[in-house]
Amino acid sequence: MLGIYCEQDPVKRIVRPVDSREPDDYRKDLRRYSGLGVDLVANTLVGLGFGYLLDRWLGTTPWLMIVGLVMGSVSGFMTIFRALSEQDREDHRP
Repeated sequence: MLGIYCEQDPVKRIVRPVDSREPDDYRKDLRRYSGLGVDLVANTLVGLGFGYLLDRWLGTTPWLMIVGLVMGSVSGFMTIFRALSEQDREDHRP
């Protein structure tokens, strides 16, 4: 819950979240983070597909498909890590 602080209502004595962010910030974050999920799946499937095609071409079933799956997954996680690191740097800029 970044960017959210709580405010206590003195009459009802309840704590409710108060958010100072604009609605456009939420849409921007939603696009960014849903895109990361798509990137992970796409990288994994591309690696798997290339491994499968190479296996059929070279007759090494299933080894290159497994290597492609691992490489695609690693590539997807690296993409997520880079994007989140960049976002963290943007959030902490003075």
